[in-house]
Amino acid sequence: MKKNNLLKLGLVENQFEFQISFEVKTKELNIPVRLETWTSAEDFLKHGKKTDLDLLFVDIRLPQMDGIELIRIISEEIPDLKTAALTIADSEETIFAALRAGALGYLLKSELSDLNHIITTIMNGGAMITPTIALRMIHYFRTPNEKSEFELTNREKQVLLEIASGLSIHEAGKRLGISDNTLNTHLKTIYRKLRVRNRVQLIERARKLGFIK
Repeated sequence: MKKNNLLKLGLVENQFEFQISFEVKTKELNIPVRLETWTSAEDFLKHGKKTDLDLLFVDIRLPQMDGIELIRIISEEIPDLKTAALTIADSEETIFAALRAGALGYLLKSELSDLNHIITTIMNGGAMITPTIALRMIHYFRTPNEKSEFELTNREKQVLLEIASGLSIHEAGKRLGISDNTLNTHLKTIYRKLRVRNRVQLIERARKLGFIK
C-alpha cells in the first residue's frame, strides 16, 4: 500500500455513535483517506455497490440482512473488494461464518486503536483478527477433546428448539431476531454436528440425545 495514494474506505454500520468514532480514527491515519458510510446492507447494495472502494468494514449485527450475508454477496459479486467484519462479541460459529463468507478481518469494535496496522495488514494481502477474538479461537482449537461429541452452542440449541417445534426457517429466524441466512448457517452446523441430513432425522437424533422431549 503506497502512502501517497488515497485510500478509499467504506463502513456499513447502523449505530451513529460508532460511525462518528470510526471516522475520527480514520482521520488519525498516516495516509490520506476517503470514508463513505451506509446504515444497512440494503443501503450499501442499492447505493454503494458501484463505489470504487479498497476496503469495506461491515457490522455483523445489522438490521434485516445481516453483515455475514452482505459479506458473502460482496465476495461473489465484487470479489476485488476486501471486507472486514466488525462486532461487539460473537460466538465462535459466527466468527467462522464471517470468515467463510469472505471476510479478511474479524475485529472487535473496542480493539481498533491501531487501525493503521489493521488496514495496512489487510491491504497488503494479509488477514487481521483482533487480540480477544484470536485468543478465543486459540482456546476453541486447543480443547477439542473436552467437548462432547454432539455439543451445541446456546444459539444452536435455540435454533433446534424452534425448528423442532415445527416453525419454518423464516418464522424461527424472526422469533430469534436473526436473518434467514444466519439461521440456515446455524442449522447446517447442527446437521453436521448431529450427523443428520433432514428434519426427521434431526428431531429423532435430538430426542435421543435429550436436546428436546
